[in-house]
Amino acid sequence: FAHYCAELLGAAGSVQVRRMFGAHGMYIDGLFVAIATRHVLYLKADATTAPADRRAAIRWQPGPTPSA
Repeated sequence: FAHYCAELLGAAGSVQVRRMFGAHGMYIDGLFVAIATRHVLYLKADATTAPADRRAAIRWQPGPTPSA
């Protein structure tokens, strides 16, 4: 599954897959963008990507706010 996801993400750049925490981390051009686990792909999102995610009908839930 992780390698299938990497193929899909390949259109965005050079994808590296690394095992992490019993799952697979996905990096595009060295930037962490997703994690694949239990046949689910979780994409990293933030307020900048939220409008595009909504247009693509991707469910988006904000994470905890980083403390200063």
